[in-house]
Amino acid sequence: MNNNNNNKNLMKYYIRDFLLWIFFIFFIIFITNLSKKYEIVKHIVCIISLIFILYRTFDMFHISRIKMILVWIACIVYLYKDSFTKTIHEKYYGYIIFVNLVVLVFPAFFTNNYHLGLLLLLSSLLTPIYMGKYDEHKLKMFNILYIYVIITFFIYGSSVRHLSLLGLLTIIPMLINYNNTPWLYRFTSMLVVSLLYYKNYGLFYSQFKYPNIFTISTKKISNYHLADLVFKYNSWKTNKLYIVFIIIGYILIYNTYIFMKKNNIKTFITY
Repeated sequence: MNNNNNNKNLMKYYIRDFLLWIFFIFFIIFITNLSKKYEIVKHIVCIISLIFILYRTFDMFHISRIKMILVWIACIVYLYKDSFTKTIHEKYYGYIIFVNLVVLVFPAFFTNNYHLGLLLLLSSLLTPIYMGKYDEHKLKMFNILYIYVIITFFIYGSSVRHLSLLGLLTIIPMLINYNNTPWLYRFTSMLVVSLLYYKNYGLFYSQFKYPNIFTISTKKISNYHLADLVFKYNSWKTNKLYIVFIIIGYILIYNTYIFMKKNNIKTFITY
């Protein structure tokens, strides 16, 4: 009887957490679409996220603070590419995406997830060097590869297993709008999601964790039930779908390589 009650309670929490998660996906898309019409929305999101990041990391004097601020700067470079960051965007945007992918290689290799690490590494090498000078719609194949590899990382990366749901919030809006200024949704979602966790609380965190030097943590956790359920099934060592994700990833790597060669797009391996 008690087990039945516990199962019913868990199902109630699963549904609640899932609905809240879905809400944030559409909320991020709504905010991004609104920022296209009203630039003030973009300014507000950028300012609030910066204030929150600085406040959250006020007593941090290690790499976590630097990482968060660098991510915020990367978002600003894209969001203001039509105005004061235009030159930086055209010259260095490709390098920013390259570094973003390379950084993710280390936690994958650190946890012996070599296939995922290799996918991330190859994806980084296929990043268009002068990405900021291209119309992003002409880089559709790379956009699809990036979206797929990042989703795979958030699902199967051991260092982020406890916050897979939170991480997916930063990439699913980009997936939904993969053919409609996708990078705008990516960077806006990263700023919005930065407001959902703090050192003393966090949404969509699992109570479980795969401890390593790359994890981030909070003291209090809200909406953890669905995150706990995801954590139990997304281990790359035991999940049967993992190898399917990897095979599809390698196919996308090959197709992207061919696409870059045919279109004479310079990357780190198709000069």
